[in-house]
Amino acid sequence: MTRYSKYDIRGTYLFIFFLLIAGHLFINTYVPNILINVLTILALSFFTYFFYLHKYKYFEYLLIIYFVCHFSYAVNQGGGFILMSFLAVGFFYIIKKYNPFELGYSDRLTGFLIIVFLFHNLLGWIFINDTGIRNIGLGVVSLLGYVLMFRITSNLRLDKTRIRYFVYFTIILTLYSSIVIINNYFRIFQVLSPMLPSTARFGSNVQAGMMGWSELSGEHGLMTAILFSTLLATKSSKLYLMKNTYLYIGLLGSVFNLLMSRSRSVIILLIVYYIVLGFYLFFVAGRKGTSKIKLFIGMIIILIIFNLIGGLIGTRYLVNRFESVNASKITIESVLSGEAINRDYAFSFFYDRLNDRSWWIGYGWGSNYSNRVAWFVDPDTLRSGYHSLYFSLPMLFGWLGSIAFIGLFIISLRRLFVLLRKNTEINFLNPFGLALFFMIIFFLINEYKIEALRAPHYFMIIWILLGMANATYFTYKIKSHENSLVSPIPSK
Repeated sequence: MTRYSKYDIRGTYLFIFFLLIAGHLFINTYVPNILINVLTILALSFFTYFFYLHKYKYFEYLLIIYFVCHFSYAVNQGGGFILMSFLAVGFFYIIKKYNPFELGYSDRLTGFLIIVFLFHNLLGWIFINDTGIRNIGLGVVSLLGYVLMFRITSNLRLDKTRIRYFVYFTIILTLYSSIVIINNYFRIFQVLSPMLPSTARFGSNVQAGMMGWSELSGEHGLMTAILFSTLLATKSSKLYLMKNTYLYIGLLGSVFNLLMSRSRSVIILLIVYYIVLGFYLFFVAGRKGTSKIKLFIGMIIILIIFNLIGGLIGTRYLVNRFESVNASKITIESVLSGEAINRDYAFSFFYDRLNDRSWWIGYGWGSNYSNRVAWFVDPDTLRSGYHSLYFSLPMLFGWLGSIAFIGLFIISLRRLFVLLRKNTEINFLNPFGLALFFMIIFFLINEYKIEALRAPHYFMIIWILLGMANATYFTYKIKSHENSLVSPIPSK
């Protein structure tokens, strides 16, 4: 089993910092020279390949892409680091001439869904998308970057060390997003850089963190809060050799980011999650391997902290948003129309566009410009999207491609459920698998009123989480098979 020294992880942090600094050179806004932009992204792709993929450091490669894709570099071109991830794997294929898959596990089910998904994108690129070869080309590269990252992540063999580092990286990203929000909210530094995004939300009551959109920042805060809370509740600190203090700090940052997004839905979903988690801890998991009291005491302390500083961070604004909700008007019809969730205007664009064609074939994934043409016809429409993942899918992937895409989530959830239901001996996978299970479920619920597709870098994070879910399952399958091969010691 691969072991990771502090030097390896420290080197990974330094390489990430290098990428974030050098990445400014492939952003045309900062360096308006196409040649320099292209040469930079090619060079960074080769460096990533040479220092990590070439040396079969697949897990460190995952951490790098996971980290840098929390920053919005070249989003109008499909995401600079997404393009880099595809090119790095491309160098691997060209030089090594085989797949960069650690386990080499044959996954026919998700493989079939991905083939269907890619085929319907191909149909869209050929027959529907008329936005030009550049926009289509960027879409092809970035979409393949997503799929390859999903496949590489799915084929990782997880162990306690890897899970610990993944969680630590998530804590660091959560806290950095909190720093970005604090900087913007209190108007400290206004810097024109994706490393400290501040132009759009500087001094605003509604903060977007590193994601660029407040709804996505809130959703990210929801998922990380679920991750840290689940690990705290299942006594994972001892299992993964983590300090509870770090998890509590990460949870504090997650709740802060969630509150500062001013999104009502993620707050409601977090409350629902704690109810579900409480039910699981008391009636399913029982006493063994859980730490209910510590988690809920920690949550009470966090709530007290935010109550004390509520005036400082403007929580009254959020309370007013909740008070404006008229519960008597919430019906199935009003939810579908968007009226009950303040999405009626955004949803109206979907219903208008839905009548334009059958949508058996969509436009295929493209650049930001191409995707906006698919959704609005006029890319200059003053909307970011339909505010719903499910409404946004058909125009890009067609009906069958959309079903295949959602199928990846359903299959991942089913696999995690199997692991949680059957796994008794390989217990180090259970807490992380449970966290991923809850994260994906609540992500899918929240995506009815926001779409991850609007931000290519955020979309990559979702593909990586799906990959981690499948990696958890495949590790369980392999460990179970290995355990079955160990012959019991015969009794004398």
